[in-house]
Amino acid sequence: MKAGKSKRALLCCCLITMGMLCGCWDRVEINDVAFVIGSSFDKINDKFVSTVQIALPSQLGGTGSEGGGGGTSGNQNYLLISKKAQTMYLATKEIQDSLSRILNFSHRRLMIFGEGFARDGIGNKIDILGRFPQNRLSAYVVLTRGRAYDILTAEAPIEQFPAEMAREIAKSSIRNPMNVKRMVNKLLSDGVDLYLPVMSVKDSSKEVPNKSKSLISIDGLGVFKDDRLVGLLNEEDGLMALLGMGESLNPKIILPRGGKDKLITINLSEPKTWWTPSVQDSQFAIAIHFQGKGSILENTSNEDIENENLSGLEEQCRNYINANLSRVVEKLQREYQSDIFGFGQVIKSRYPQEWEKVKDRWHEVYPTVEVSIHSTIHLESTNQLMNSLSTRGGRQNND
Repeated sequence: MKAGKSKRALLCCCLITMGMLCGCWDRVEINDVAFVIGSSFDKINDKFVSTVQIALPSQLGGTGSEGGGGGTSGNQNYLLISKKAQTMYLATKEIQDSLSRILNFSHRRLMIFGEGFARDGIGNKIDILGRFPQNRLSAYVVLTRGRAYDILTAEAPIEQFPAEMAREIAKSSIRNPMNVKRMVNKLLSDGVDLYLPVMSVKDSSKEVPNKSKSLISIDGLGVFKDDRLVGLLNEEDGLMALLGMGESLNPKIILPRGGKDKLITINLSEPKTWWTPSVQDSQFAIAIHFQGKGSILENTSNEDIENENLSGLEEQCRNYINANLSRVVEKLQREYQSDIFGFGQVIKSRYPQEWEKVKDRWHEVYPTVEVSIHSTIHLESTNQLMNSLSTRGGRQNND
């Protein structure tokens, strides 16, 4: 009797174990998957245009490979597909319906928003990013002037895919590049507005048109109010805004010195930025403090830097930062009412009771905040030369 029960128990265990071994019933073979490297989103004539860049593994490497965007034997190593629909999901569904493989977004590391798409508001359009598990929260997000899919059509000969080139440029230009997670946090947080780096396609060499390639570069910063794009800062203003937010990576300051076309380029290392809020009689004020160490990268002037002991150059650099950063802050306050610096969050953290009084009308109060700039620059190195080679008596530092 006991032997019969043991056999039945053993049989039940075997059946249960066999059921657990059937773990590949829902498998998808690698050659049935279309891996999305990057995607772009535009709005044209009240409809959304979704574009995906799909890697073609058969064109990557191997005999005859030319490397980069050239593909193998002159063929591209990626496929671009665009579809138009009423929502982002429906546009993606149209793309899937036109493919023989299953779209996979787990390898997508870049998303590009077109200007028209962003100006219409992105809050309800990116709903799918939080619902679909394959969407990586670490994927970078960038903006373009005009149509976003132009970035994905760039030749980008240095990298295998244009999307990868755009991602690497974003990574090397901003201390903390904007990804999906940071973007969503800014959209859902009080007292701060979203900003995105702006990219465009440019020729590598206009002087040699037959040999020119289309490359991708950052040329500004897009600023939002709530979830809508309200303005585009040019490259110079964008760099100043990043400097004031502490997000600039190895910023360069170009100063006129000693006449026309006489310039000195300074590289700022170890930049530090912090803000000090204050309030008096319901009037808010923010002091932006910037501190950095500098080294001279290039000197085309005839100035005798050695004899003036760099103090005059340090003062000019401070004045340049103070004046230009003040101008950018004023533009953000008066023209765009966009708090990309997060002044509201600083006030909320320091004066929570005062913040409760203005949080529902912060965009009305924000332009009235008094902002002052205080910078400290210390030039530590002139590299190998003190003065320009054109300056009589110029010498090397290691003499």
